Order: sequence, then C-alpha cells, then structure tokens
Amino acid sequence: MKKPSKQALINYFKGSSMPDEQEAIEIYLALETDTAYVELCLKEAMADLGDAPLTFHPEQREKAWSKFKTLLTAKGAIPMYTNGSKWLTYAAAITMFLLTATLVFYLRQSTGVLQNIVIYQRIKAGYGKIEHITLPDSSHLSLFPGAVVDIPNNFNARNRKVFLNGRAYFEVTHNKQKPFYVRTSKVTTRVLGTSFEVNAAKEAEIASVTLRTGRVAVSNKFHKLAILQPGQKLTYHQVTGKYVMEQVQPNKLLRWVKGELTFEQTNFAEICLQLEKWYHISIKVQNKQLLQKNITANFKGQSAKQVLDILSATAGFNYKASNNIIHIY
Repeated sequence: MKKPSKQALINYFKGSSMPDEQEAIEIYLALETDTAYVELCLKEAMADLGDAPLTFHPEQREKAWSKFKTLLTAKGAIPMYTNGSKWLTYAAAITMFLLTATLVFYLRQSTGVLQNIVIYQRIKAGYGKIEHITLPDSSHLSLFPGAVVDIPNNFNARNRKVFLNGRAYFEVTHNKQKPFYVRTSKVTTRVLGTSFEVNAAKEAEIASVTLRTGRVAVSNKFHKLAILQPGQKLTYHQVTGKYVMEQVQPNKLLRWVKGELTFEQTNFAEICLQLEKWYHISIKVQNKQLLQKNITANFKGQSAKQVLDILSATAGFNYKASNNIIHIY
C-alpha cells in the first residue's frame, strides 16, 4: 500500500483530512508498521494544536486504542479480524507515544482538541434527481444529479465545512464567527453568508465557482486565487492550475435548481458530463475535436432524445443510442 504523505497524516491527526484521504490513511494505520514515520507526523500535529505529551495509566492507553479500533471498524474502513492477528501485530509494534497521542485526541475533552477521527454523513443525489438539503446552521444547498456532499459531525463547531464532489448551489446563513467552507479536490471556497454555485467534479478538467449574492474567496491548495463579487465566475483548470474570471448573469444559477439546463458557450465535454448525470445515461464521443466545441443551449422538460437531437443539429454530429449508452460520431 502506498504510504500517505507527511502532510496528509498530519492533517488526519488534526481532523482536517478529505473524506477519501481519511479512509486510505485509516487502512494504512491499521495494516502498516512504519511507526517512526507515524510518530513524527503525530508530534507535528500535536505541536500545531498546541498539545503536550501526557502520562496515562496502561488501562487508559488500552481504552484509547480500543476506541480507535472500534471507530475504524464501525466506519467500515477496515475489517475486524476475529483472531486479532492484524491488530495485535500493529499494536505490538506501535510506540507508546502513538497510544498516548491517541488517548489525548479521544479523552482530553477539556482542552478543546477535537477528536482526530471525524465521522461524515454522505449525501448523494441520485442520477436524474436534484437533492435539497438543510444544514444544521439553517444553510440550504441543492445537489445536481450525481453530486456528493460529505458533512462532518463537527460541522458548526469551530467553522462550517463541507466536502463536495460535483455541482451544488448554496444559500449560506450569515455567521461572521464561523466561516463556511466548500472543499473540492482542487479548490476551496470560503464565505460568511451568501449564495453561490460550485461545479467541481473530480473527473472533470474544469471546476468553477459562480457568485450570486455576497462575496466569496476562492483558493487552491497553495494560495488564494480571487475574491468574487456578485455576477462573477471563476473557472479553474484542475490539471494546469490556471484560471480565468468572467462576468455572468447570476440569476441564471437558479435555473437548474428549478429543473432547467442552461449552457452558455460551454464546451461539449462539460455538456456531456452534465447530461449523463441529468438523464442517467452514458455518452461516448468518438470525435475528440467535438469535445472542445463551445455550445449555447437551453433545455427544460425535454427528453434525452429531444436534447440530443437539438445538440446534433447545433453542433453537427450524429449519434446512436443503445440501452442508455449514446455513441456520438
């Protein structure tokens, strides 16, 4: 198994891992034995949190380790072997520092240090279905078909943070003391109270953030990209890291929430991704040059066939449909 990066492990112990990263790290912790590397990351994480090593009785350490195993198993991150061989091998090799640190994160509630394992509620909009969600802080979000949002159990504790894969529209309740963050695989959007859309599927080359009201700050993993004003859209290339800004009509953001698909000079590759999720179909494009063609179109209430007929006439392609698989040539 590939070893997690140092920063990934530090983020995990600080409770700030992405959900997908967290699962891989938990498997690594359960099955690997590079304890020196793990200890180094733990020390740095605790230093960042302002924590100091403490001394506990052996039964306290055992309690912490037992809770750690139970939580991982309950989450489905790793299986619990009845003979305990995997756990015993790891537990025997792990340093006392790791057990002490585990206890610190689980039992020292008075310090205000959050538990290092955060439990996420995952909500996915079914293909062909828009999902509407009200968060604990009374913020609202709408998930585009196929989109996934992960909400941590410590949401609204120190801040308000969700993890998104796909497209979603947010109406965030204002709270100056608790910023609202939307994290995707490549960009993070920070707000206090506003309405905006994030469109950032992992499999797509392009991610975008469009602001309807208020103000948001958009960053990648390295630095802040821009602060958006109402009507501004930031389009980010998830491979090259380059981005562009443009002015759009912000009220059009609500169209898909109300069942209307709108494309304005959108490349055909992105249109195909949206149609696949909206109509629960699979689109195979043989003419790769077609994928870069920009198209403007608006659809409401049409079937997948009607939409494809319009697009084929507009973009100049032919297609064949078989068992929800569309071949475009």
